Amino acid sequence: MMAGVPPGWYSDPWRVAVWRWWDGTQWSPFIYPPGPSAGVNLSWVAAAHAGEERMFKWARAALCAYGVVVVGELGSVLTLAGTFRRDIHRFFDQLQTAAPGQPPAPNLNGLYPVSIAVDLGQLVLLGVGIVFLVWQYNAARVARGLGYPARTSPGFGVASWFIPVINLWFPYWALSDCLPPNHPLRPSALWAWLAYLATGLLMSATFLVAFFSGYAAIIPLVPALISLAAAVALGYRLITAVNNDQRGAFQGKPR
Repeated sequence: MMAGVPPGWYSDPWRVAVWRWWDGTQWSPFIYPPGPSAGVNLSWVAAAHAGEERMFKWARAALCAYGVVVVGELGSVLTLAGTFRRDIHRFFDQLQTAAPGQPPAPNLNGLYPVSIAVDLGQLVLLGVGIVFLVWQYNAARVARGLGYPARTSPGFGVASWFIPVINLWFPYWALSDCLPPNHPLRPSALWAWLAYLATGLLMSATFLVAFFSGYAAIIPLVPALISLAAAVALGYRLITAVNNDQRGAFQGKPR
């Protein structure tokens, strides 16, 4: 009898495999390692796990780099907005004193260094995204090989980041499905995803408001930094949890 036993991996009572997932009320069909009837070639699962092991520290580093770059971009855009406002005010002042028929040309040279910094930040974010998505793909493949239920395929989970509308929710599914059902840290995937979306919205609001008022931009800036910190911290925790769970599976231990 398993009444009152918390969800987790336990010895398979039917001896089909070494471990079977107990969901807290009944035995599930999810087993590890997959039995002969599952038709799964464990060699590709082991290869995917090796890839996940290689990339998970890089994925955590990429997540931290994402936080640093976003803070840098926020500072750069606030500087850009302030320089833009100053140059525009100077142009209108010159326009009022210019000789008739000889309007001055706007001088926007102060914008170039900051815009270059923003472009470099975007280039770094591209590299960060590639590292993270390679880790996600390998982690999703391992989860599939372990028999965890998934709402998307590993490939579509990666592609969903780039598809409008779908990218508002499907990446969250792909990340949370890297953990087994009822894993205590699965909810952190949802909170990390909501914090990530909130960061993007608040950054856009900060950029927009900053072009009109530097002081008013502080209103969306503060919650943007808070949501960014939450997204990085929760994402770091999620990556670690996925690695620990999948490493435990390949060491033959219930997680």
